Amino acid sequence: MVVHGLEVMLLVEVAIHTYRVATIQEMVNTQALQQALDLLSMLRGYTYLREGIAKAWMAHFYNHKVKERPLKGDLVVRKREATEKGLIQENLTPN
Repeated sequence: MVVHGLEVMLLVEVAIHTYRVATIQEMVNTQALQQALDLLSMLRGYTYLREGIAKAWMAHFYNHKVKERPLKGDLVVRKREATEKGLIQENLTPN
């Protein structure tokens, strides 16, 4: 067949099945997938436990380095405008 001066070949479909496709058992495959999904939820649970343990160890080692110092006196929250040198907009002031 010639189209605009080019030859075109039509592909023929070949229906030769591989061994895997020929011997597949749908019921066994479905059951195996269901078991894999059940194991996945169990593995997620173990992963959450290991993550919690790791976070606890990290917090322990971090807090071990920190020294507690009690705060003396009253803490007062001040407004930002009261502590600055007025409301002059300079290059490095916040917006």
